[in-house]
Amino acid sequence: MTEREWLENGRIGPLIFYVENKGSERKLRLFAHACCRRIEHLLIDHRSLAALAALENFIEGKCAKEELEHHYRQAGEAVKAIEAP
Repeated sequence: MTEREWLENGRIGPLIFYVENKGSERKLRLFAHACCRRIEHLLIDHRSLAALAALENFIEGKCAKEELEHHYRQAGEAVKAIEAP
């Protein structure tokens, strides 16, 4: 699928299939990051936004895996806080 076909079609299925079966680990991470950026406006807690920023930095080699994991744990705490009665 070309970029033009993707933009004109907008169907996610073929893109996921392509990326999953042919994409490198970095491309898969970039795809996941792009998906998260599309819903960024729904992330209401700063910890979730920090995790998204950490993912971008990790993809670009500007963040260690341990730092990324820390931010993911913090984002998980944000989810628990929202879900708590």
